Amino acid sequence: MVNGWYVRNPPWKQLNRKLNNEGQLLDGWEKLEARCREIVGWRMQLIPYLRSAFEGYRENGTPPFRALVLDAPKDDRLRYVDDQFMIGDRMMVAPLFAGEMSRKIVLPAGRWHDFWTGERVEGGTELVVQATMEQIPVYVKSGSLVPWAYAGLHVQDPVSHELMVRVYGDGSIAWTLNERKETLRLSWNCESGRAEGTSHYKIREWKHIG
Repeated sequence: MVNGWYVRNPPWKQLNRKLNNEGQLLDGWEKLEARCREIVGWRMQLIPYLRSAFEGYRENGTPPFRALVLDAPKDDRLRYVDDQFMIGDRMMVAPLFAGEMSRKIVLPAGRWHDFWTGERVEGGTELVVQATMEQIPVYVKSGSLVPWAYAGLHVQDPVSHELMVRVYGDGSIAWTLNERKETLRLSWNCESGRAEGTSHYKIREWKHIG
């Protein structure tokens, strides 16, 4: 994942190639390394969700990463939004760019949840968020089930095949993963979750959010 063949140490320990190869590391590199591990962990935890999104791409041509207007073609506001995007059918990202202290976010119609806090946000509106170094603005469509894997050392690690299913709102939007000869369907009924099908993924827990 990290193209660091040209340096002796991982690039987050020292960005300057000459100093890196001489073993002169940045002060406080441990904090940056912990942050990098956290970000890589998020990617590992999203793999089941991403696999489902890419399987949908194979089946019907819907891009896993796409403009908001593709999911809400009748919302004229979204035609001009080019700095937000959907990941799959239920997760929206609104990144901040270098130098931005805040940004405006256009929410599609419906109800959404702040990914980090679980707070419910009404759709069809606009809001302004302040920049932080810790949290990229991410919103999840209310009603969604989102499989969240535990981070292992690699994708074949048995730990990475265990899921915590995040239930947003009423959990009415089921989630399905079809791949090869395996199918996993997750659904939620009022206060309990149900997993159907045969899959190498196992449900460790269900977590209701918002």
